[in-house]
Parts: sequence; C-alpha cells; structure tokens
Amino acid sequence: MIKLSYIIACLSLCFLSGCQAMLLISPAVSLYVAWKDGLATAYYDANATTSYNAVKRSLKDLHHNISVDQKKSDKEYYIVAGDKEKFKIYITEVEGGTTRIDIRINLMGDKPQAELVYKKITSQLNVIEFRKMSKKFKRAHGVDR
Repeated sequence: MIKLSYIIACLSLCFLSGCQAMLLISPAVSLYVAWKDGLATAYYDANATTSYNAVKRSLKDLHHNISVDQKKSDKEYYIVAGDKEKFKIYITEVEGGTTRIDIRINLMGDKPQAELVYKKITSQLNVIEFRKMSKKFKRAHGVDR
C-alpha cells in the first residue's frame, strides 16, 4: 500500500508541477549522446575552434596520442588519435555557433569510451589556455621569468 502511494505521488508530481519538473530533467538531456552504427554524436554550445581545442586537451589528458590533425575549414576539423584503439573525431560547426562532435572508436565503436571522451570535452570547454608571455609584455609589467 505504501509503495502504491509513493508511485501515485511521483506521478502526480510529474504531471501537476508543470515546467518545474523540467529543471530536474534538463541536466540529463544535455548529457545525451546519440549512438548509431558505431558512431557517437553529441552537440555543444561552442564554436568549432573552441570545441577543437577542448578535444585536443581532452585527448592529451586521456593520454591518447594524436596522429592526424587536419583543419578542413574554419568550421570543420578531423582528428585521429590513439595507439591501440583508433579514435576518429569529426568536429563540425552547425548553425548558431553550435558544434557537432562525432566520435568513432575502431570499426564497431565503443560507446562507454566515447562517453568518457565527451565528458572530458565538456569539462575542457570552459578552460582558457594562455600562451607564452611575450618579452614586451614581461618588460611592461615587470615580470622577470
């Protein structure tokens, strides 16, 4: 009897709360990875260059060597990485600054490994990578390194 009342309470919460229930669901939707015929696809709210840099940092953090790194255009990149497992990563900017990242691991794909790479990419998207300071900047700001 108690279990039935919990089920009824949960169902009524979902149907009667309206848009407030969507706040609980939205993080799960943003982590969704589409999987079709061994190819994993995810979309990110970032331009292609930012996504490309995040992919490269993610592969480096996961200790996957990059063997092919091609810039096909300003909105398209192709990366092949990995030693034992080959990662083929296609980065394509679609409309509105959204980027689609497709990952195929080996011939048949490896969904758990692709999801791990996507999680790493998500964590790397907000990282700002600073380059080496110029001599002029160091002199102007009194930095002696």
